[in-house]
Amino acid sequence: MTQILLRFLPLSALLLAACATAPPGERAPVIDAGSPAESDIGGAVSSSPRSVDQAPTTVEVIPLERAAPPAGSPAVASLLGQAEAASRERDWSAAAVSLERGLRIEPRNPVLWNRLAEVRLQQGQFRQAEQLAAKSNSLAGGDRLLQTRNWRLIARARRQLGDEPGAVEAERRAEAFR
Repeated sequence: MTQILLRFLPLSALLLAACATAPPGERAPVIDAGSPAESDIGGAVSSSPRSVDQAPTTVEVIPLERAAPPAGSPAVASLLGQAEAASRERDWSAAAVSLERGLRIEPRNPVLWNRLAEVRLQQGQFRQAEQLAAKSNSLAGGDRLLQTRNWRLIARARRQLGDEPGAVEAERRAEAFR
């Protein structure tokens, strides 16, 4: 009997998580960091280079309502909601786990790549954040807002790595999409 319960436990958890998602046409709650001009992750991070292990102290995240549709499947929408909840609690590891699970289901979802890049930036993994944002850009198609968000994230990552010319170039690219 225990064997049967153990086999169905993961499926039960997934079904319960799917029930917790917002109904179609509604979005799960996300962090609102203010006006679009102010809404970028790490908006008040210092311009001095940081060590790779030191994460920014200010956390600002652009709400997904201003970005591309988050997911094509209910399971991915649920995982994205879990990642958003973990981000609100500043539990970056849990947010990353949820996003990585979502990417195993929808590896071509640019929003998931962008959100994972934001999490990595918060974790102080600046090179990886830059690479993940670039991956999101490669999948974003014509989503100019998402591309703008990615370039701003790349600028912040580069600035944290001490690459001021690269950060300026990324900001210029972000402005080109506005």
